[in-house]
Amino acid sequence: MRVDGSLTRTRSTAHSFDIRRRSFCLLVAWEGPAGKPDPLLVLRADPDEREALLSIGHPFFASRAGRAKTGLDLTLLQ
Repeated sequence: MRVDGSLTRTRSTAHSFDIRRRSFCLLVAWEGPAGKPDPLLVLRADPDEREALLSIGHPFFASRAGRAKTGLDLTLLQ
């Protein structure tokens, strides 16, 4: 695991999980409206898998990290 400084902003923290120096997911804690961290998981998905996950809707969302990335809102799992 490493902290990815290029993806860290003043109100978020991003931890990249790598295998052989290639990131397979990113755990992000954004500061939510209540000032508490809202955890999000961003992961790679094949186009068919991504389409299926996005068709489910919440908690899945299209990530701004790239077209092959899918986001998952982990606040529902707490």
